[in-house]
Amino acid sequence: MNKLAAYLDAHGVSNKAFAERVGCSRVMVSLMRAGTTPPGLRLAAKIERETDGAVPATSWVEAAE
Repeated sequence: MNKLAAYLDAHGVSNKAFAERVGCSRVMVSLMRAGTTPPGLRLAAKIERETDGAVPATSWVEAAE
């Protein structure tokens, strides 16, 4: 489970409600929550602000090995 999915589950926030808060589509939130599509930099920053840092923008970047 990624940080966004964990945050939304823990706070009981629906994809639709979160999408409205960050200004994207419900489908995009669903894709991010599933881990299939990462957000762009601007959206990642909005997510970080909306979650008070619980889902940092850097959480979408894979660590270099």
